[in-house]
Amino acid sequence: MFSFGPLTFRAVVEANEWQYLFHRALWTGVVAGLVIVLGGRTPVRAIRAAGLRQLLAGLLLGALFGIFVVALSRVTAAFILLLQCTSPFYAALMARLFLGERVGRRTVLAMSAAAVGVLVMVGGNFGGGDPLGIGLALLLPVCLGSYTVLVRSSPAEDPGAPTVVAGFFAALVAGTISLFGPGLVLPARDVLMGFVGGG
Repeated sequence: MFSFGPLTFRAVVEANEWQYLFHRALWTGVVAGLVIVLGGRTPVRAIRAAGLRQLLAGLLLGALFGIFVVALSRVTAAFILLLQCTSPFYAALMARLFLGERVGRRTVLAMSAAAVGVLVMVGGNFGGGDPLGIGLALLLPVCLGSYTVLVRSSPAEDPGAPTVVAGFFAALVAGTISLFGPGLVLPARDVLMGFVGGG
């Protein structure tokens, strides 16, 4: 989901975070929609059949796209990706709260040990980093864990449906913000980076 994001975002020439997010998210929605079409369904029908929880999951995933890119514009990729590794912890906690799944003692111990390790590795970044970037980076794994639980709570017939919703939702928000700022016209290289990052 986020693997090529840091590389492609750092490679852009002119795009700011919202312009990059628009092209990245748009291509995510387009490619996910094409995959659904190749499977013999229409994206609109797949989204309708997915149900409310899958729709909410898609909106949350779209918000995640934005949180990730804006955080990436303010703090290091290593910091974000290390914190992202804690998302399974939040997924386990959310599953316990909302799905009633039991979290075993060994799982709790493993989560605690891993959390200490992450804190040791990223602790030095909290003092001098950008407050908004740090806050978004901390929010990212919580939202990612919540997204995982939402998807699991109501499996869709077509797992690509939330991704279509996410892509076009994030593109709509980022495109609107960009139009009130520098616009959406970018060099071909930046558009290509958005495609690689999202497609």
